Amino acid sequence: MRLRLRAKGLVPAKVAAKVWDLPGPHIDVDSDAKRFALEAGIAEVDVIYPATTHMRLEVKGTP
Repeated sequence: MRLRLRAKGLVPAKVAAKVWDLPGPHIDVDSDAKRFALEAGIAEVDVIYPATTHMRLEVKGTP
């Protein structure tokens, strides 16, 4: 699974396999993926979860 995250002020270092700290929402990620990869562009980040069959995102809003 590949998802593209795009937000003004996005900091790639704050995007990890289990937690995405985006400008605004904080998102917890539950996935059965064994690996995680991140590809950072100029204005976006692609998060990659190979061979995923299950993913749950919990949006917690701003801290």
